[in-house]
Amino acid sequence: MIIGNLLVAYIVFPMIYIHNHWANILSGSYTDGYTHYTTLSTYLHRIYNGFFLFSTILLIGSLLPFQLFKHKYLYKIKKYYFIKSVLVYILINVFLILLTGYGFVLSMSMSIGYHFQIPFLWILIAFSVIAQSALYICVDKSIREPNRKEE
Repeated sequence: MIIGNLLVAYIVFPMIYIHNHWANILSGSYTDGYTHYTTLSTYLHRIYNGFFLFSTILLIGSLLPFQLFKHKYLYKIKKYYFIKSVLVYILINVFLILLTGYGFVLSMSMSIGYHFQIPFLWILIAFSVIAQSALYICVDKSIREPNRKEE
């Protein structure tokens, strides 16, 4: 369980976070704004600057309460486990945003590209589905499979 949560917090979430930079990384053009970096490591250091703290906050504020809730309540559910766990994770993330005082963010729109705007709530839902899918593959499947064979 611990390794799965660490993978999501420090590998999967940062990969989602740098989605705007994937094209630069794959093409080898390490440019951020008006600055060009000569190596991939300096470019990654620039775009991940300070992200370790954010991943730690994600791990403690979002993934830990979710894992505790799953362990206490959700592992007992036999039908629609994945859907119910995604809904719980979305609610935990919305509650975390409201708890921190940034509730107004839920009504904001994020610009994707030049003319396309997505409400932040949809981005939060997409992140929650991706994170829960990764957790399901890394953690829940191995925990729930032995229980299914006994039934």
